[in-house]
Amino acid sequence: MKYRGDRKTVVFMLPLLCAGGAERAIITLMNNLDTNRFNPEMIALDERGPLRDWIRQDITFHSLGGVRVSRAYFKLFRELIKIKPDVVVTTMAHSNFLLLLMRPFFPKTKFIVREAVIPSSILQDHKKIAWVLKFLYRSLYPLANYVLSPSRDIIDEFQAMKVNTKNHRVLYNQVDQDAIQNVLNENKGQVPLPNNGIKRFVCVGRLHHQKGYDLLLSSFKKYAHRTDWELFILGDGEGRASMLRDIDFLGLNEHVTLLGNKKDPWSYMASADYLLLPSRWEGMPNVVLESLACGTPVVATKSANGVAEIKENMADVAGVEIVANSNEMVDFVMGQAEELRVRENDNASLLPQRFTLKQIMHDFQLIL
Repeated sequence: MKYRGDRKTVVFMLPLLCAGGAERAIITLMNNLDTNRFNPEMIALDERGPLRDWIRQDITFHSLGGVRVSRAYFKLFRELIKIKPDVVVTTMAHSNFLLLLMRPFFPKTKFIVREAVIPSSILQDHKKIAWVLKFLYRSLYPLANYVLSPSRDIIDEFQAMKVNTKNHRVLYNQVDQDAIQNVLNENKGQVPLPNNGIKRFVCVGRLHHQKGYDLLLSSFKKYAHRTDWELFILGDGEGRASMLRDIDFLGLNEHVTLLGNKKDPWSYMASADYLLLPSRWEGMPNVVLESLACGTPVVATKSANGVAEIKENMADVAGVEIVANSNEMVDFVMGQAEELRVRENDNASLLPQRFTLKQIMHDFQLIL
């Protein structure tokens, strides 16, 4: 095993450096390791991507030259042979499977995989090979030293699928509350969303079927005639063209703006009245935690897994509302939800202590 001094070498592997919650969670864990105890390194299939700049400059970065996951086995294997890591960490089902296939060849290395979303959503997206995926879950996941999930819902689903979960642990997504507040303080007075006395809603996430934006837009149609609201959507993806068509067809051009990816989504969250999460499924949505860290309350649909656990950890503090569906969400924020805005415009954090970076890094380093 490779040590630098008496530090353990921990290799983090990501298929892509896209701006997803799972990728950001892994990079945040890597960037904040105690470097007196750990030597973090990163392997990615491609060095390009919006999150490349998120990786700390002093962290050794290895690119596999843009190869696809299905063809990455031997390149990744050779890279691990060179590095000789004490621990390897990855996320996303396809890269988890890839890495765990190498488990028998590295008996002294600890293998940690992270499942980012509920497995039923992956099976639903890949119906033709669902039986293969179930086989891989049942045969490969028990090989990991730990399988980390950001919510209890994910582990419950694995148990229902008859996957052995003895090595499964909940590790919540973490939020660097101090960093977010520093950005908000630096940008104080520069409100990115127009403060024109009307309700300002924000959504943050890739433009994909999972996020339920089509359902949200349809629910807002009955309020198209009103002039007292605006919706801003941060993110990009393959669903952009169809969303633009939906916005035009539903007559929402004056109300809905697609802003694309933003390096600083927090200032948009902080200047909104509510963050809306109409997702069809989630694992543990980072955007909810980040919105709370900005002091902005959240309204989420019941299908957005993980949000109920966040609300449970908030005790008696208001800030998260869970509704049945997007129709109820829109009626709520357009109607009787005025009392939900428990903070004025001071952006005082609503984030429960359980999800702070300090707490999660403590838990993660114990696992390492």
